[in-house]
Amino acid sequence: MAPTPQIDEFRAGRLDVGFTRPIPATDDAWLRSECLHRDSLLAVLPKGHPASIRPVVPVKQLAAEPFVLFHRAGAPELFGAIVSLCSRAGFTPRVVTEADMMQTVLTLVDAGEGVALVPACVSNLRGSGIVLRPVQPDTVRIPLVMVWPAGRENPALGPFLDLVREQAEAIRGMLPGLRRG
Repeated sequence: MAPTPQIDEFRAGRLDVGFTRPIPATDDAWLRSECLHRDSLLAVLPKGHPASIRPVVPVKQLAAEPFVLFHRAGAPELFGAIVSLCSRAGFTPRVVTEADMMQTVLTLVDAGEGVALVPACVSNLRGSGIVLRPVQPDTVRIPLVMVWPAGRENPALGPFLDLVREQAEAIRGMLPGLRRG
């Protein structure tokens, strides 16, 4: 679940802990978060795209492409990191679609709507008509955080947080796309 829907679920009391991208600073007062991993970005290209044959895709090579991105409202930190990476490569991405699910981003690239930049951990969602490649420069790391409401009265919360902390390295090793940096 993206940050914004998780925050709504925390407010409604229907969620005690979540795993997501960074939460907005405006919610720091009542939510706690802990970074579990910093994920690199991958380029998502339709099969047959000229850059798909390269082992690593220079971001600047995507300057003329239409972009499909995960929507800004759902994960503002991710959206901003992608736009900043493109800006440092000398261009502003021409965003043609903002999808509200990461699987939809990949499906739209598969359908030929554009290219995308996504966190590496979504590589397990890949379709047969897309290619995922590391990007150059590989300077962006998107935090994957564990989030919970401060002061939530749930006796299982503390032990669960401790368990995740103790097993964080093993968990990272089991998740597709998280084995890189």
